[in-house]
Amino acid sequence: MRDGWYINENEEKLVHSMVFPDNHKLKEKLKGIKQVLTECNIWPEKGIRLMCE
Repeated sequence: MRDGWYINENEEKLVHSMVFPDNHKLKEKLKGIKQVLTECNIWPEKGIRLMCE
């Protein structure tokens, strides 16, 4: 999976990896939506109601 990016509160473009790094216990595994949004500081405190069909 290719890296993503987002614009932070300082209007800087930041590149974000979608897989865990080599020094993580889940190395090279894909990150879930909660992990990615938490690392970007945009996961809401109450969580998000996600439903797959």
